[in-house]
Amino acid sequence: MSTPCPAFLDIQRSHWATLTPVIPAIRDAFSVDLLEFSLGGGLGHFARRALSDHFTSTFTRQTHDKATGQIESREMLQLPVGTVGAVTAMLAKLGHPVNAADHRVDSERWKSSGGWPPKQFRETIDAIEATRALRIVTPNDYEIAELTKIVARLYPNARIAVALPTHKRLKAFTRRLVEAFPEEPLGRFTSKLKIRDRRVSLGLIGQFPRGNSGDFDLLVLPDAESTVSDAALEVATSGQYRRILSFSRRRWTSDGDLNRRLQVIAEVVVPPERPVPPVTALILNTPGTAVGSCSDAFELKRASIWFNAKRNARIAALAKAIASKKRKSLAALLDSKEVADELLTAAVPGVAILVETPVHARELAQLLPGWVLWAAWESDDFDSVFNRPAGCDAIVTELGGMETALHAGVLIRATGTPWPLPKINWPWWQSKSGLLVDFADGFHPAVARHAQSRIRHYAGAYESVRCWEAGPRKRLEHQDHAGT
Repeated sequence: MSTPCPAFLDIQRSHWATLTPVIPAIRDAFSVDLLEFSLGGGLGHFARRALSDHFTSTFTRQTHDKATGQIESREMLQLPVGTVGAVTAMLAKLGHPVNAADHRVDSERWKSSGGWPPKQFRETIDAIEATRALRIVTPNDYEIAELTKIVARLYPNARIAVALPTHKRLKAFTRRLVEAFPEEPLGRFTSKLKIRDRRVSLGLIGQFPRGNSGDFDLLVLPDAESTVSDAALEVATSGQYRRILSFSRRRWTSDGDLNRRLQVIAEVVVPPERPVPPVTALILNTPGTAVGSCSDAFELKRASIWFNAKRNARIAALAKAIASKKRKSLAALLDSKEVADELLTAAVPGVAILVETPVHARELAQLLPGWVLWAAWESDDFDSVFNRPAGCDAIVTELGGMETALHAGVLIRATGTPWPLPKINWPWWQSKSGLLVDFADGFHPAVARHAQSRIRHYAGAYESVRCWEAGPRKRLEHQDHAGT
């Protein structure tokens, strides 16, 4: 039985990794199964399944030995830098000895001033110092601008490029960075304006230089999910940028191609992936405005959920009492000091209200002035959760909750739908537990059936589901449902 050959895994200055020789098991593991379409046929197109080597292509490199005059060809496998850890583990499992080398080097400008970052950012700064291609998961521009400022101050001689995907995002982030870092003159890289003689520069990703000179010490990508097109990756991995610091709102998405693109610009993701905190579902009784006859299910939803004045007032009063940390008001509202304490303890990271549509969000927003509204990425009608400090209270649509991480320990679900909780990014990863608040909606038979359907889903998903009946002169009762 032959001994497996040694494998050479190199990380190039461009942040791409190469594997020599090409090992079929590794190549096949990173091939992507795609559905491709071509013109023709009765429907106007044909569909076929195909294997693609996008981002893991095989190529041949030739070297010339001056002593012998011979040309040697080597077949190599190109890999995204984010797959290096998985490839190393696979090679070890296959029995191949691994020789790894990192050819990326910092310039003389990348020297720390010895400053001491704020306590809440120390772990992140340590990760930035230790990793040359890092992605940080964070939900807001406030933290991104603060980290950019801290890195620029810790490395006072480093040349830093901050690249955004669109003019709209460039304008918004420039304003945020100027507020955080007013003493630093900023360069510009746009189609109309190029100011290159600045240590820290902002611009559109397509306007930054390509090349292999390593002229910039750090490339900052505040919107990683939107800055990984083919053209953007060509800039980021051109060898012009010695380090890459990217930020994303989610760790991974439902788009496999986008996930592979994120692996091209980051070998490490922080914070490290942790188990999802346990969730407790708390079901409260809900007063509601009497609903008359409705012509269809849509009209019933509008009357009983979206524009139900009593129900919305109950939700807003509960949310306001939790967010303001008013224990007495919350205990009086729930007729229970124990439940009030539990809600206030869970609400330390923040409070979020989940709605189905922007229409319902606007109704609740009228009762909760100052709360952040979040419908979807780059929505013109809503303030961005990303542009507020972490821990703020928010009203979020289901679509918005799928696109960003909810910095909340308490989630008040106001949707009134019969479905399981959507796959939103909640609870917040730093929370010890999550508390989901829902409503029994006993004021209408059809709406109550939807509530019972949600309770059955919770019983199958969570360890504890408690139904509380609270009201004036009525003692508190509860029922535990064991999770399956």
